[in-house]
Amino acid sequence: MRVRRLILLVVLALGLAACGSSGAPKPTHPTKIEFGIKGGNIAPFDITVSPAGQITEVGNLHITKRHLPSATEASLSSALESSFAGLSSRQCKGTLPDVGSRFIRAEGRTVTVHGSCEAGFEQLWGRLTAAVGFD
Repeated sequence: MRVRRLILLVVLALGLAACGSSGAPKPTHPTKIEFGIKGGNIAPFDITVSPAGQITEVGNLHITKRHLPSATEASLSSALESSFAGLSSRQCKGTLPDVGSRFIRAEGRTVTVHGSCEAGFEQLWGRLTAAVGFD
């Protein structure tokens, strides 16, 4: 009787372990994204994209969209997940002090770049500004 219980427990434990070790990729969850410019002679601005795709802005700027389709928001969240962790704040050589610093804030951290020497930042910035229709 004890042997049967032991075998049953082992089979159940193996079954539970197999269920929990799925190789399925982690789903991309929408992320709140903020980006903008601060400092310098350019009027500062801040654009926020909510996890639901709602776009709000603070400052004197012109954006053409007020809401992102869920597919676009998911694409931006995916881009952040894959590249944002590798970015670092930088002060680019030769950038004049009257040029404002651009920032991207997401996932609990902010990356600020003064200039255009961070290629990954430039690429992500371009995707963000295109998504919201920033001129």
